Amino acid sequence: MFENIIDQGVIEQLKHDFVNAALPPSILFCGPIASAKGTTALELARVLSCEASAIPNLELSAAWSCRCDSCARHRTLSHPDLLVLGSRNFLGEICACRNVFLNDMQTAGTRTLFVRAVRKLLLRFSPIIWEGDPKISKWNPLVETIRDSLDELEAFFKDAKAPETTNKLEKLCDVIVNACVALEAADGLTANIPIAQIRHSSYWLRMSPNGRRKTLIIENAEKMNDSARNSLLKILEEPPSTATIVLTSARPKAILATITSRVRQYKFMRRSVESEIEVLKRIFKQNITDTCGENPILRFQSTFLPVSSEKLAQAAAFFWSSIAARTIVQKRKKSGASLPVNQMIVTLGSFCAPIAVEGGFPKHESSVKALVTPLCKNAADFKPRSLFNLFMGSLYEMLSRPLREAPVTDAIRLRSMFKRHAETASSSVETYNQSPQLALERLAVCLCNDICREFD
Repeated sequence: MFENIIDQGVIEQLKHDFVNAALPPSILFCGPIASAKGTTALELARVLSCEASAIPNLELSAAWSCRCDSCARHRTLSHPDLLVLGSRNFLGEICACRNVFLNDMQTAGTRTLFVRAVRKLLLRFSPIIWEGDPKISKWNPLVETIRDSLDELEAFFKDAKAPETTNKLEKLCDVIVNACVALEAADGLTANIPIAQIRHSSYWLRMSPNGRRKTLIIENAEKMNDSARNSLLKILEEPPSTATIVLTSARPKAILATITSRVRQYKFMRRSVESEIEVLKRIFKQNITDTCGENPILRFQSTFLPVSSEKLAQAAAFFWSSIAARTIVQKRKKSGASLPVNQMIVTLGSFCAPIAVEGGFPKHESSVKALVTPLCKNAADFKPRSLFNLFMGSLYEMLSRPLREAPVTDAIRLRSMFKRHAETASSSVETYNQSPQLALERLAVCLCNDICREFD
């Protein structure tokens, strides 16, 4: 069991608790993005439902290759006892898995990988959690297109010859991916989990399972409004005996203490670059030897998006070089041209400007409008919206690199300042549907004003 989770020490604790029947009904997986929290949650759902896990020797049960009907359905994320809530980025993973599948169509594992990636998105549009909401009718045609196409994909491998189906499979994959692009852009994937979905999930959990056990997974569980949190609390206080609730979060401190006190936390760590490269080799069949930079998994998946991680990094450099230049101008207007400017801000601008120029941007822009307009254009206007969150991550990474040589106290203050304003910008785009351009204009103004005020 958990053979598909690479280099996460917490897995041993999870296996120990399962084997000794010590798993609680409510669990929180917390840790950095791309640390396998979501994959582990899905794998736990399979293990808990495995029909072979009833045998005495639990260490040998629930293997990934288990042939029981329950495991077969969980491997393709089509088990009726699985429900998943919460928004995340889907498109990069779907396109990456499509690429792996088309390069090796005859291996069942690559087909399963692609199907799972698509169904992770489909699970967010389950009729169970959208019952009674008229908006579901807008998305049903896309959902049905994807489901029918997945069924057709499976049918190809039952009676057709591979050489005759290659072109058909490529076209079918294009239909699936295009529908997924439209579905991910739908307004159903809001950042905050609606209270209605928590209520529908609660009702579903209290019904008898089709198999051994039901599992509700709530990804990015910190993203709920107060009413949804209170509704979740009621489930956690009296969880059904035949259900397990798994929350995941990269920001566990943002979850209400009343919720975290009712769950057992399993802490995932950021994996080494070498471990992530091993994941890419085993899962995505990528023989990557370049270990430069962090988060190889995220960088690899981002190459399938309309804007690559390299382009986002160059746009982030342009943003920071412009912030530094604008701040220096504002500071000197206020305090006098002869007074020195904080060296950290000068270093930030000097570091980022060449990277911006390499990406085809000017060294910097003093006008906020002139800064944000070309930035949005080069980032495909942040469509899909998942690109905006990736850009926020690029801004943080680009900021952190020159700060390694800055005084520790100043570096911490600037990072904290950025995190605070970045969270506001992300919330404005995801939750309140504000345009990315307006959110970035406000972010630029707030950062300049705060830097001028707090750094001499």
